[in-house]
Amino acid sequence: MSGPTALFERDGATLHPTALARGPWDHGFLHGEHGKIGKHTLGDDPWPLYEEIARVPLLIRLPDGPRGEAKDQLVQPVDLRPTILELCGVKDDTPMHGKGLGRILDGQNVRLREMALSAACVKDRQNLFSRLTITQEEGWSVIVGRREDPIELYNLNEDPCQEVNIYEDNQFMALELLAMFRAFLSYVGAGDEVVEQWK
Repeated sequence: MSGPTALFERDGATLHPTALARGPWDHGFLHGEHGKIGKHTLGDDPWPLYEEIARVPLLIRLPDGPRGEAKDQLVQPVDLRPTILELCGVKDDTPMHGKGLGRILDGQNVRLREMALSAACVKDRQNLFSRLTITQEEGWSVIVGRREDPIELYNLNEDPCQEVNIYEDNQFMALELLAMFRAFLSYVGAGDEVVEQWK
Protein backbone atom coordinates (compact mmCIF):
# COMPACT_ATOMS: atom_id res chain seq x y z
CA MET A 1 0.00 0.00 0.00
CA SER A 2 1.22 3.47 -0.76
CA GLY A 3 0.24 6.86 0.57
CA PRO A 4 -0.08 8.23 4.10
CA THR A 5 -1.37 5.00 5.65
CA ALA A 6 1.76 3.09 4.63
CA LEU A 7 3.97 5.69 6.35
CA PHE A 8 2.15 5.22 9.62
CA GLU A 9 2.19 1.44 9.38
CA ARG A 10 5.83 1.21 8.33
CA ASP A 11 7.00 3.29 11.25
CA GLY A 12 4.95 1.20 13.68
CA ALA A 13 2.86 4.19 14.70
CA THR A 14 -0.90 4.34 14.78
CA LEU A 15 -3.10 6.91 13.13
CA HIS A 16 -3.91 9.94 15.23
CA PRO A 17 -7.58 9.79 16.26
CA THR A 18 -8.38 12.92 14.25
CA ALA A 19 -6.49 11.86 11.13
CA LEU A 20 -8.13 11.36 7.81
CA ALA A 21 -6.49 8.62 5.78
CA ARG A 22 -6.98 7.53 2.23
CA GLY A 23 -5.68 4.50 0.40
CA PRO A 24 -3.81 4.21 -2.89
CA TRP A 25 -5.32 5.39 -6.14
CA ASP A 26 -3.66 4.40 -9.36
CA HIS A 27 -4.34 2.08 -12.25
CA GLY A 28 -3.46 -1.50 -11.59
CA PHE A 29 -1.27 -3.99 -13.40
CA LEU A 30 -2.47 -6.79 -15.72
CA HIS A 31 -1.31 -10.26 -14.67
CA GLY A 32 -2.30 -12.22 -17.76
CA GLU A 33 -5.88 -10.99 -18.08
CA HIS A 34 -6.79 -10.31 -21.72
CA GLY A 35 -3.50 -11.96 -22.73
CA LYS A 36 -1.40 -9.08 -21.39
CA ILE A 37 1.13 -8.59 -18.61
CA GLY A 38 2.05 -5.10 -17.46
CA LYS A 39 0.49 -1.69 -17.07
CA HIS A 40 0.15 -0.53 -20.67
CA THR A 41 2.31 -0.10 -23.70
CA LEU A 42 4.15 3.01 -24.75
CA GLY A 43 4.38 2.23 -28.41
CA ASP A 44 2.35 1.33 -31.43
CA ASP A 45 -0.33 -0.64 -29.56
CA PRO A 46 -1.88 1.30 -26.65
CA TRP A 47 -3.69 -1.17 -24.40
CA PRO A 48 -7.21 -0.75 -23.11
CA LEU A 49 -7.68 0.08 -19.46
CA TYR A 50 -9.89 -2.89 -18.60
CA GLU A 51 -11.91 -3.11 -15.36
CA GLU A 52 -9.20 -5.13 -13.62
CA ILE A 53 -6.92 -2.12 -13.74
CA ALA A 54 -9.31 0.80 -14.17
CA ARG A 55 -11.59 0.13 -11.20
CA VAL A 56 -9.41 0.99 -8.24
CA PRO A 57 -11.04 1.19 -4.82
CA LEU A 58 -10.90 4.43 -2.88
CA LEU A 59 -10.35 3.71 0.81
CA ILE A 60 -11.25 6.43 3.28
CA ARG A 61 -11.00 6.25 7.07
CA LEU A 62 -12.65 9.00 9.08
CA PRO A 63 -12.00 9.49 12.79
CA ASP A 64 -15.64 8.99 13.79
CA GLY A 65 -16.87 7.49 10.54
CA PRO A 66 -18.35 4.11 9.78
CA ARG A 67 -16.10 1.06 9.61
CA GLY A 68 -16.17 -1.66 6.98
CA GLU A 69 -18.75 -0.07 4.69
CA ALA A 70 -18.61 -0.26 0.93
CA LYS A 71 -20.32 2.20 -1.39
CA ASP A 72 -20.88 1.44 -5.05
CA GLN A 73 -20.18 4.83 -6.61
CA LEU A 74 -18.24 6.09 -9.57
CA VAL A 75 -15.65 8.52 -8.26
CA GLN A 76 -12.56 10.07 -9.81
CA PRO A 77 -9.24 11.32 -8.41
CA VAL A 78 -10.46 14.87 -8.99
CA ASP A 79 -13.04 14.23 -6.23
CA LEU A 80 -10.35 13.99 -3.53
CA ARG A 81 -9.70 17.72 -3.15
CA PRO A 82 -13.31 18.80 -2.59
CA THR A 83 -13.84 15.80 -0.32
CA ILE A 84 -10.87 16.63 1.92
CA LEU A 85 -11.84 20.31 2.04
CA GLU A 86 -15.43 19.37 2.86
CA LEU A 87 -14.43 16.96 5.63
CA CYS A 88 -12.07 19.52 7.16
CA GLY A 89 -14.75 22.22 7.08
CA VAL A 90 -12.80 24.43 4.71
CA LYS A 91 -14.90 26.61 2.44
CA ASP A 92 -13.31 27.07 -0.95
CA ASP A 93 -15.11 28.91 -3.74
CA THR A 94 -12.45 28.02 -6.30
CA PRO A 95 -14.12 26.39 -9.29
CA MET A 96 -13.31 22.68 -9.40
CA HIS A 97 -14.52 19.75 -11.41
CA GLY A 98 -14.43 17.27 -8.54
CA LYS A 99 -17.37 16.51 -6.31
CA GLY A 100 -17.19 16.15 -2.54
CA LEU A 101 -18.04 12.69 -1.21
CA GLY A 102 -19.25 13.94 2.18
CA ARG A 103 -22.92 13.12 1.58
CA ILE A 104 -22.04 9.58 0.55
CA LEU A 105 -19.81 9.17 3.61
CA ASP A 106 -22.75 10.43 5.73
CA GLY A 107 -24.84 7.55 4.40
CA GLN A 108 -26.96 9.48 1.92
CA ASN A 109 -27.94 7.65 -1.25
CA VAL A 110 -26.88 10.21 -3.84
CA ARG A 111 -25.47 9.92 -7.33
CA LEU A 112 -22.41 12.05 -7.92
CA ARG A 113 -21.63 11.27 -11.52
CA GLU A 114 -23.06 9.36 -14.47
CA MET A 115 -19.74 8.14 -15.75
CA ALA A 116 -16.10 7.75 -14.89
CA LEU A 117 -13.15 8.09 -17.24
CA SER A 118 -9.95 6.16 -17.13
CA ALA A 119 -7.21 7.26 -19.49
CA ALA A 120 -3.82 8.81 -19.86
CA CYS A 121 -3.89 12.06 -21.81
CA VAL A 122 -6.82 12.42 -24.23
CA LYS A 123 -5.63 15.62 -25.88
CA ASP A 124 -4.23 13.87 -28.96
CA ARG A 125 -6.26 10.82 -29.99
CA GLN A 126 -3.64 9.54 -32.43
CA ASN A 127 -0.84 9.51 -29.81
CA LEU A 128 -2.43 7.74 -26.85
CA PHE A 129 -0.48 5.93 -24.13
CA SER A 130 -3.50 3.77 -23.37
CA ARG A 131 -6.99 3.51 -24.75
CA LEU A 132 -9.71 5.53 -23.06
CA THR A 133 -12.28 3.69 -20.94
CA ILE A 134 -15.65 5.30 -20.24
CA THR A 135 -17.69 3.50 -17.60
CA GLN A 136 -21.30 4.47 -17.10
CA GLU A 137 -23.05 4.01 -13.75
CA GLU A 138 -25.56 1.49 -15.15
CA GLY A 139 -22.73 -0.86 -16.05
CA TRP A 140 -21.86 -0.06 -19.64
CA SER A 141 -18.20 0.37 -20.50
CA VAL A 142 -16.77 1.50 -23.83
CA ILE A 143 -13.09 1.43 -24.74
CA VAL A 144 -11.88 3.64 -27.56
CA GLY A 145 -8.46 4.51 -28.84
CA ARG A 146 -7.01 5.87 -32.01
CA ARG A 147 -9.33 6.00 -35.01
CA GLU A 148 -7.91 2.75 -36.39
CA ASP A 149 -8.29 0.88 -33.07
CA PRO A 150 -11.36 -1.31 -32.65
CA ILE A 151 -14.09 0.01 -30.36
CA GLU A 152 -14.92 -2.32 -27.49
CA LEU A 153 -18.22 -2.27 -25.60
CA TYR A 154 -19.16 -4.34 -22.58
CA ASN A 155 -22.10 -4.66 -20.22
CA LEU A 156 -20.29 -5.11 -16.91
CA ASN A 157 -23.42 -6.43 -15.21
CA GLU A 158 -23.41 -9.41 -17.57
CA ASP A 159 -19.71 -9.59 -18.44
CA PRO A 160 -17.64 -8.14 -15.54
CA CYS A 161 -14.37 -9.54 -16.95
CA GLN A 162 -14.95 -7.88 -20.34
CA GLU A 163 -14.50 -11.04 -22.34
CA VAL A 164 -17.18 -10.57 -25.05
CA ASN A 165 -17.10 -7.36 -27.06
CA ILE A 166 -20.75 -6.53 -27.89
CA TYR A 167 -20.07 -3.36 -29.86
CA GLU A 168 -21.43 -4.64 -33.19
CA ASP A 169 -24.87 -5.32 -31.69
CA ASN A 170 -24.97 -2.21 -29.46
CA GLN A 171 -23.30 0.58 -31.42
CA PHE A 172 -25.91 3.10 -30.29
CA MET A 173 -24.85 2.64 -26.64
CA ALA A 174 -21.19 3.20 -27.56
CA LEU A 175 -22.12 6.36 -29.46
CA GLU A 176 -24.14 7.57 -26.46
CA LEU A 177 -21.18 7.06 -24.12
CA LEU A 178 -18.87 8.89 -26.51
CA ALA A 179 -21.36 11.77 -26.69
CA MET A 180 -21.34 11.92 -22.87
CA PHE A 181 -17.53 12.02 -22.98
CA ARG A 182 -17.50 14.88 -25.49
CA ALA A 183 -20.02 16.80 -23.38
CA PHE A 184 -17.76 16.27 -20.37
CA LEU A 185 -14.71 17.53 -22.29
CA SER A 186 -16.63 20.68 -23.23
CA TYR A 187 -17.80 21.13 -19.64
CA VAL A 188 -14.23 21.05 -18.29
CA GLY A 189 -13.09 23.57 -20.89
CA ALA A 190 -11.37 21.43 -23.51
CA GLY A 191 -11.01 23.20 -26.83
CA ASP A 192 -13.09 22.26 -29.85
CA GLU A 193 -10.06 20.61 -31.48
CA VAL A 194 -9.84 18.17 -28.56
CA VAL A 195 -13.59 17.51 -28.38
CA GLU A 196 -14.08 17.02 -32.13
CA GLN A 197 -11.40 14.35 -32.50
CA TRP A 198 -13.52 12.01 -30.34
CA LYS A 199 -16.37 11.82 -32.87
